[in-house]
Amino acid sequence: MTPQPLLKDWVIRPGQRNYVSRFPQSEFPCPECRKYLLEDNWPPNYGGGSGGGGQWQSHSSLKCVCLNCKICVRLFITEASNSPRQVKYSDTVALVQHGDVWLTPHDVFREEYKEKHGEYPEEVYA
Repeated sequence: MTPQPLLKDWVIRPGQRNYVSRFPQSEFPCPECRKYLLEDNWPPNYGGGSGGGGQWQSHSSLKCVCLNCKICVRLFITEASNSPRQVKYSDTVALVQHGDVWLTPHDVFREEYKEKHGEYPEEVYA
């Protein structure tokens, strides 16, 4: 049996209890199969919020993947002190197989850039 391709991952401190993976499990279900999605933490996901006078609200955008369905999906999450959390799914696209790994749209861009320029693009996120 041929092994299944994996995501193009990076791991900080592998084998240790507090290792960091690019794809930790999220708390959100896949919109197609309902299994838990994996968060895609590169490039970084963003969020923000505000509050005052006992009221608060937050907004975030989260990139996720489902290895079962071979898809990437973006979640927009809104939370507020006086209403339940709202999660909207959008931008669902297929993962792309490249050799023995599955690539996200960002990975595809990086691999195409490397083929054209001979090196990966420089990335800086603040």
